[in-house]
Parts: sequence; structure tokens; C-alpha cells
Amino acid sequence: MPIIRKQDIFPMPVSCGEFARKLLQDAGVSYTVESDKFAETASCNHKEKRIVLTYDLDSRTALALYEACHEVGHAVRGPHFFKRNRSCTVMLFALAFIPGLLCGVMRWEVPVLLLVTFSFVCMSVLFFVDIWANEIGASKYGLGRLLMLPIEEVVRKLIYRRLRYEYFVITGETLAWISAYTSAGWFLYEFGRFLRGWLLC
Repeated sequence: MPIIRKQDIFPMPVSCGEFARKLLQDAGVSYTVESDKFAETASCNHKEKRIVLTYDLDSRTALALYEACHEVGHAVRGPHFFKRNRSCTVMLFALAFIPGLLCGVMRWEVPVLLLVTFSFVCMSVLFFVDIWANEIGASKYGLGRLLMLPIEEVVRKLIYRRLRYEYFVITGETLAWISAYTSAGWFLYEFGRFLRGWLLC
């Protein structure tokens, strides 16, 4: 027996595929909209100019339209800064990882290591906050467009709840990745110390 969710009781006045194409047309952006039920998450490929949704394009549920609006938001906003400048991203990560390794190999004093770690934390924060801002911006764009439709109040509340959930998840992921990359810097420092000891043996 299929599970009936609250947001499915009130069908939206337009399908997610149709609404996504209309938003793209209004924004003057040329993207194709496709459906892939086997995809884990929806996606917006800026290079191929393609939006992939996890719902059928004929779906009229609130979450289907919200997902479509969110991905259109990514298409309209474009890729985030570090994705647009991949060479800059690679250089920054190299500059962030290499000093930690050198600190271990050269046995630099702790204050130097702390300075390197602080720089690495700042770079990580900039990188992931850039991603966070892009995701939140796309969600706000999608919410604004979706609330322009005549929808039931219960669906409106569910959409707001979904947005708050996204804020929580994306913020948690951002903090987790910052912690992971910072820990990687310390790992490289310890690995550098190991290399120095191994080479001097």
C-alpha cells in the first residue's frame, strides 16, 4: 500500500518539469530538465546545461516542485566561486596541505604549526561557506518562486519546514567538512614527522 504524505494530498497546480522549464525560460537560462528515479539526489550540471530531478517530470507534489525550483536556482545563480575557479581551488588546497607536511619534516616549532593550521582553517571555512551560501541561495530562490503559486497553507508550512531542515543539514555538513580537512592538516604534520624519523634512520 503506498504511503500518503501530507504534501501529496494537495496536488500542485503545475508539474515540476513544466514549472522548472517556465522558470528557466523566465530567467533566460537554457538548460534541459530530465528525470532519473535512480539518482540519489537532484543535480544541476552547469557544464552540460542539464538539470536532473529525482521525481517524475509530471509529478505535482510539493516536494517535487520544491526540488525543481531549487535546482533551477542553481542554474540561475551559476556555480559557486571555487567551482568556477578550479585552478585556484587546487592551488589553495596545495598551499594548505603542503605546509603541514613541511612542518613535520622540518620539525618547526608549534607556533609555526598553529599559524599554518589557522591559515588552513580559514581556507576551509571560505571554501565550504561558499558552498553553503550557494546551496542556501538556491533554496531561497526556489522557495520564493514556489510560494508564488496558489498552494494550501499546510503545504506552505511543509515547505518552510523542509527549508529549515536544509539549513540544519547543510550547516552540519559544512562544519563536519571543515573539521575533517583541519584534522587532515594535523595528520600531514604527524606524517611529516614520521617521514623525517624514517629518513634519518
